[in-house]
Amino acid sequence: TVNNTVGCPAVADSVLITSVASTSNASAGSDATICNTSATLNANVPAIGAGLWSILSGSGTLSNPGQANSVINGLTPGNTTLIWTISNAPCAAQTDTLELTTLPALSPAAAGNDTSLCATQFTLSAIAPVSGTGTWTVSSGAANISNVNDPNATLTNLGNGINSLQWTVSNGICPYVSD
Repeated sequence: TVNNTVGCPAVADSVLITSVASTSNASAGSDATICNTSATLNANVPAIGAGLWSILSGSGTLSNPGQANSVINGLTPGNTTLIWTISNAPCAAQTDTLELTTLPALSPAAAGNDTSLCATQFTLSAIAPVSGTGTWTVSSGAANISNVNDPNATLTNLGNGINSLQWTVSNGICPYVSD
C-alpha cells in the first residue's frame, strides 16, 4: 500500500505466493537379471508428486507408465534401461534408473538316442546348447564322463545293465531343462 499525505487516495496491490512441497525422491528399485519377457517393476510410490516410467534404451512396452508397479512386456535378450521420474511442478523432478538384463531362452536339452552296445566305452551325442551350458550327470548305473560339459563326451567304465545319463542345460539363474 502506498499512501500520499496530500489527500490522494492510497494505492494498493497484492501478491500471492504459493509454497509447493519438495518432490519425493525417486527410487526405481534394484537392477535385476531375469529369464522372462516381462517383469513387474517395483519403484517407490511418491508421497509428493506423480511418478512416470519411461524406457531410456532397450525393448519393451509399459502396461501403465504412471504406476510404480507397472508391468513391462516384450523384453528381448539384452539390457533395458528404465527411468522412474517423480514430478511436482514447479519443483525439480527426481529420477532414478533401473537396469533389467534379460537372458536369452535356454536351448532345448537333447541328449541323443538311447543305445544298446557290447562295450564299456561310448561317445555321447547331445546337441550343444546355443544358450546356456550343458552338463552330463550319471542318473543310475556307472560311468566315467571325460568332460561333463562336452555334448560329445566319452563314457568309460560303463556298468553292465542300464546306465542312465542326463544332459541338463542351465545358465545358473533360469529354470534348467534336461533330457
